[in-house]
Amino acid sequence: MQIPIYIARYLQAKPNIEEAGLAYQQAVVYYQKKAKETPESYKGYMALTLIATSYIDRQMWPEAVDALVMLLEQYPQSEDSLRFFQMIHLICLGQLKNPQKAIDIYQDFITKHPKHPLVKNLETQIENLKKGEVKK
Repeated sequence: MQIPIYIARYLQAKPNIEEAGLAYQQAVVYYQKKAKETPESYKGYMALTLIATSYIDRQMWPEAVDALVMLLEQYPQSEDSLRFFQMIHLICLGQLKNPQKAIDIYQDFITKHPKHPLVKNLETQIENLKKGEVKK
């Protein structure tokens, strides 16, 4: 399952950036297909995770956030949910310079999953972001 991203990372380490970009695009297409074929399985979960990883590797920040949000929407009870929220937080604040995007994502998640164990944490993050108490 990780071979397409392995190839892309290998090519990225080489001086040919064009080949690496194409390999990442092909990896994302492959993982999107796998995620659609097996949406309720671990394979689908891993495919979405590898899509997010591909975008992060390429520093495609808006796409990375979208992929992480998709992961949270399809697998809200994942053990990695906290890590996904942390990544969204770091990307929205550090790379996109858009704390409102993080707030919107957190609020949407809370609306859809009001009994999720991370709700209190997300509410605290929203309050801190609104006050300007931003931790990058």
